[in-house]
Amino acid sequence: MLYPLSYEGGATDGISGFRRHGLRRATAPCRPGRREWCCAGEGRLRAKMQSRSQGGAPKVEQAGGSAHAIADDLIVCTRNRPSEVRDCLATVAAQTRVPVNVVVVDSSGDDATLRVVEALVPTWPASSSLRHVRSEPATTRQRNVGIDVTRGVVVHFVDDDTLLDPGYIEAVLGLFEADRTEAIAGVGGFVTNQPEHRLTFVDELLGLDSRREGVVLPSGRNTRLYTEPAWPVEVDWLAGCAMSFRRAVFDTVRPDSRRGTNRNGEDLDLSYRVRQHWPLLITPRARILHLEAAEGRRTAEELAVVEMISRYERVLAGTGVYSRRAFWISVWGQLAWFTFKAAVTLSRSRFAIARATLRGIRAIRAARRSGLLILAEPA
Repeated sequence: MLYPLSYEGGATDGISGFRRHGLRRATAPCRPGRREWCCAGEGRLRAKMQSRSQGGAPKVEQAGGSAHAIADDLIVCTRNRPSEVRDCLATVAAQTRVPVNVVVVDSSGDDATLRVVEALVPTWPASSSLRHVRSEPATTRQRNVGIDVTRGVVVHFVDDDTLLDPGYIEAVLGLFEADRTEAIAGVGGFVTNQPEHRLTFVDELLGLDSRREGVVLPSGRNTRLYTEPAWPVEVDWLAGCAMSFRRAVFDTVRPDSRRGTNRNGEDLDLSYRVRQHWPLLITPRARILHLEAAEGRRTAEELAVVEMISRYERVLAGTGVYSRRAFWISVWGQLAWFTFKAAVTLSRSRFAIARATLRGIRAIRAARRSGLLILAEPA
């Protein structure tokens, strides 16, 4: 049985097909200071994963004694990025274990992406199916469409501007299949081209950043997993460019379709809500490159404003460690700190951050007055 380090006591979630069996805090961490996963029986999960990496595609013993792989679906949400979709799907087709179903959920204004998919279908691996589905814009809506048109036990999400290592899918499924207790809800891949983590004392003091990686902060901010771990590590959230879930999770937690095209952080919102019930892991064996295509992305100042109002709405929901006090400390502190630094250094970029912070504060106030916040403010 697997024992996630962040839970104590046993429980049953009451969700068909998804169980929590005897989850409790492990008596001794695998590595002090890291939230890595241990097993009852030293090295059992690691041994399973190593043997599977040496012996081909992992199998799951089903009732009756027959063995077959977990059925899985991969969903790529896209809008006006046909070239990126073509490159991404090329790496999906080259997987050592191609997903059973691959669905491109497209909200583009033309048929360019449809033509890309149609051109790939004749040469697509015979063990898999590839199809194109239309959707209204907004990533949350597209994810929900993808969930509804698929049936696999595991659902993978990757961004259209990612390139998957050939062993990505096999590594993710191997972790799910090694978890015979079905305790793990989600698995993320490790993004190999992340920016350098430049932590400052002031940012940490204001709750804008943390030396702890892969966590969600009370201010609503979150930190990436910058340091590649040796083994799967437990995290608070998964990046939308590389996240996979057991389908049964969606019986309880779904992407919030109210978060339209004018919000961001939908991956954080979804995965952190899942994290309130079940563990999430990132495995270093599932490696992925995120190229972050310029098409459809906001300017730095626009992003700062959208990030602030999206973060405020997540904090209002009160999930987990979120705190309205911590949010406002981080916002007013950021405004004061970057205004001071901009005045001293005459830096245009710092002036832009200060200006965007002030715009974000005004946008939140305007949204509250007009009732345009997605999540109703608590009484």
